Amino acid sequence: LITLIHFSGSTFQMGIVEVMWGGGMLLGGGIIGIWTLKINKVVLINAMYLLLGLTFFFSGLLPSEGYILFTIFSFFGGMAGSVYYASLVAVIQLRVSPEILGRVFSTYSSVNLFPSILGLLGTGFIADTIGISTTFLISGLIVCLLGIVSYFFPAMLSLGKDSQT
Repeated sequence: LITLIHFSGSTFQMGIVEVMWGGGMLLGGGIIGIWTLKINKVVLINAMYLLLGLTFFFSGLLPSEGYILFTIFSFFGGMAGSVYYASLVAVIQLRVSPEILGRVFSTYSSVNLFPSILGLLGTGFIADTIGISTTFLISGLIVCLLGIVSYFFPAMLSLGKDSQT
């Protein structure tokens, strides 16, 4: 939506944004796959929430001429998403008994899909009501807030302590 509405872009430019997001995901996956990050995985998950939220927030601040910066923000958003997911999977694999791991991932995927469906349906309505840039600003702030608040739950942070490798 933001490519078409705010930046007056084309469908080709929408594709470029998707390619940049995917490139960021590849880089994030490569970083996780190549280097052993010696950091609490839950801290890393929270940091990726912050990075993703910041990419959304700053995308919402861009002027209509800011398409190039938006593609760069999309790259970093994809990278954050990839590192987030890899870290989450590592924590789940460490904390869940192998006998039920398949069921946990299946349930997680199902439960995770439902809010994304609602989000996709609601985002268009919200963007039509308050504007696409404001939608990005608000969503960025919410995602950043989730990342920040998560640092204040010691029980949650402790989940990632033993996953340091």
